[in-house]
Amino acid sequence: MTCVFLLFYKPTRKTAFIVATLFHGMTWFLFNIGMFPWVMNLGIL
Repeated sequence: MTCVFLLFYKPTRKTAFIVATLFHGMTWFLFNIGMFPWVMNLGIL
């Protein structure tokens, strides 16, 4: 939930982007949930 606010705040944007990308990569690897992690990674761009 705080990731959205961290992405808006310029000093924490890079760290939040890396953490969100790693999170969605782990969910793609661990769970069979289709295209959701890829769509969410594109959504944070």
